[in-house]
Amino acid sequence: MNDPRDEGPGSEDVPDWERIPEQDRVPDADWEELVAGLNSEAGFVPEMSAEEIRERLAEDEEWHAPEPEQVGWRKAPPLFVLAVVGVLGGIGTLLVCAIFFRPIPGYLVLVLLAVILVSGLLLFLNLPDERGTEGDGARV
Repeated sequence: MNDPRDEGPGSEDVPDWERIPEQDRVPDADWEELVAGLNSEAGFVPEMSAEEIRERLAEDEEWHAPEPEQVGWRKAPPLFVLAVVGVLGGIGTLLVCAIFFRPIPGYLVLVLLAVILVSGLLLFLNLPDERGTEGDGARV
């Protein structure tokens, strides 16, 4: 069988559809019949006309999403935010002091450890007592 890709130099300039053997090509008349109905007004939902679909879409355009509620630290209780700042700030301060200020006074280390422990205890006590029962668990 003669492969059109092996027709010598310059065959790489031939488009891919020209490289298909003649017996594998779709005749132009069959192709035109296949794509003739693509631009028609028929909708995908057979029980609705195209005009009904347009009206339904126009109604949907008037809908506006509700204002989202606040999330994050702005909605969190102040004691929880203070505990998070205490844990992160205490650990960060302890690391910075250990790296940059080598002779650290002992009382500073004790104060930082106390802040970290008390803040961690507050975070632990702030955990929910029971698992929530609302919803199916799909929401985070």
